Amino acid sequence: MSLLNLSSLEGFSNILPQMNQSDSNQIAPSNNSLNLTQPNSNQSTQDISGDIKTIQSSNGHSIFKDQNFLDLIKSPLQGNFKFTSGVGEREVPTGTANINKTSNGHQFHAGVDLAATKDTPIVPTITGTIVDFGDKKDGYGNQILMKSQTPDGQTFYQRFGHLDFISKDVKKGMLTGPNTQLGGVGTTGNSTGNHLHYEVFRVDDKKQKDYLDMNDLFKNMK
Repeated sequence: MSLLNLSSLEGFSNILPQMNQSDSNQIAPSNNSLNLTQPNSNQSTQDISGDIKTIQSSNGHSIFKDQNFLDLIKSPLQGNFKFTSGVGEREVPTGTANINKTSNGHQFHAGVDLAATKDTPIVPTITGTIVDFGDKKDGYGNQILMKSQTPDGQTFYQRFGHLDFISKDVKKGMLTGPNTQLGGVGTTGNSTGNHLHYEVFRVDDKKQKDYLDMNDLFKNMK
């Protein structure tokens, strides 16, 4: 699969601006709720590794399920959580803006929502490099974007959203370990309660994001 430089990706104009020096400090909670533009294509993408089990398309958003990816993922929370929403189309949660609106008025949800106590520690599910962080005014509130690779060399990205705070040690270009605390669970951005929004996606040569279906994994995770 041919991957693009992240700074050129469609839909990332708001998530990859230059950060100022103060962004390396802990970020205070905020309640900004603005629209997020996502790529839109009706074409399903192909995985050259041949590991995809299913491909679905929902209003131009591509979802993939790959056991090789799923086997890498552990809990991003150091504490108890409840799975409250998964990857795919859903009704718009009461009290939130309709980000990623679909043609039938529903919402495409790009990740899983894990409800937990405020400030429950968040850690990388898979080690990687911090690409960017902060509140980008795109609905995800305080967030961290991380770039990682599978053992066979496939590049993918992880997003951790709605954090109450981002750890002061987090910096762009930082290589994370399995016990690196990224921040704490919160409800910043377009959110109705304390939870972590966690998503995994990859990007093909047409700038289409493919989102990993992790619903069954987190529904059954203890």
